[in-house]
This record gives sequence, structure tokens and C-alpha cells, in this order.
Amino acid sequence: MPSPRPIGIVGGVGPMAGLDLVRKITAATRARCDQDHLPVTLVSHPHRIADRTDFLLGRTAINPGLALADLADTLITGGAEIIGIPCNTAHAPAIIACVRERIGGRAEFVDLIEAVADEIRHRFPDARRVGVLSTTGTLAARVYPDRLGPLGLDVIAPPPSVQETDVHPAIYDPTYGVKSVSAPVNDRAVAGLRAGLDHLVGAGAEVVVLACTEIPLALSMTEVGGVPMLDATRVLARALVRRSCPEVLTEA
Repeated sequence: MPSPRPIGIVGGVGPMAGLDLVRKITAATRARCDQDHLPVTLVSHPHRIADRTDFLLGRTAINPGLALADLADTLITGGAEIIGIPCNTAHAPAIIACVRERIGGRAEFVDLIEAVADEIRHRFPDARRVGVLSTTGTLAARVYPDRLGPLGLDVIAPPPSVQETDVHPAIYDPTYGVKSVSAPVNDRAVAGLRAGLDHLVGAGAEVVVLACTEIPLALSMTEVGGVPMLDATRVLARALVRRSCPEVLTEA
């Protein structure tokens, strides 16, 4: 087997999502023993990273991309050749541009949104209506419409009433949201996310992207009513393994 390229993960966005990505990288690796697994370094410094949605909605002037870039730099200095960030909202252009500029040509950045777009094209080539379940920041920044639209895909999101009453609190509420209560996830958070998911399926989505890396911690189903779910964290994990050492990537 060729020597794998070391993977660096900028975690802390949120912390449990970073751990989930490491778990899914391990699950996507064909290995017979410990030594067959890939070299992965996770840096999780959430206290240094401003909230992505707060920045995109104008609630803070601190661009979280600056801290993400610093942490990516730390990983590259430590030997990482491939960088991944398990946060959909962080891939908004205003944020991720800081990371791309800092990385330059020193390492390969695996873009989560691009990986999801590739997955949709390869696995669901006939799909035209894509549901996106995400944070309000991801929706406001048009992270998915601006990337999937040029591919001929229509993006469906929950209506504002469902997004603000059910979906976003299920992620962010300090008493029951997945960011604050994730082991196990609170039933109220599951119900809020399920309300958004049911709307997307009812609105005619042909595939639904779980487009916040906290959401797969709460929703583990692979399909609802015959509509497939795409776990963006799992998609990123497989893309990172493929870049590191494609020979060990498990079958999808």
C-alpha cells in the first residue's frame, strides 16, 4: 500500500462534529489492524473560533475564518497534507476565503460543499430538487444554492417559520440544541430537525442533504419516505480518505 497522506481536521465547529468526522474516517477505511489506519490529526479549539452564523448574520464582526486559518496552519506545520473542516456554514465564501488564502499551495483543501455536489451528481444523477437542512447562517449565505444551482439543481429549504421555530433552535438552543446537548441528543432537538426534514420531503425533495455537521448526530436515518439522506460529514470523511489513500477506501 502506498504511504498515506496525513489528514488534518480543523475541529471545534462544533466539537462533537469533529469527533464524528474522525469516527467516519475510521469507518471508511479498510483496515486489518491498527497500523492500517490513516494518519489523522484533529485540532479542536472552539474557544478561538467565533460562531459562523453570528458572523454571517452580522451579530459579530469577528470573522471565524481567521481562527480557522490559524488552526489549518498549525496542522500543516505539523505535517498535514490534506485539510478538512467539518462545518457547512464555515464554507460560506466570506469565511472560507481566509482559509484558502492561508493554505495556498502548501496543502490540499477538501471542500465539503464540492464533495457533496460530486456525491449528488454521481449517486443521484437524475435528481433535480435537493433539500438542504442546515443552520440559518448557511441558508442566509446561500452556501448550497450558489454551488448547486450552476449544476442545474434546485435547492429547497424549510420555510422561515419552520427554520426559525424548529430547525435552528434544534441546533443552537442552549438548553436542548445539539450543540449543547449531544450525548445523547435531546428528543426536542430530534423533533425540531425532523419537522424540517418532513417539510423538505413533502415539498418534493429528491435527495436531502444533512447540511450541518451536528444534524447527523441527531438524525441517523439514510432515507425518509423513499427520499435518500446525504450525511455531509460522511461525504467529507470519504473524500478525505480518497485523497489520503484511495486504495483503503471502503465501498459506499
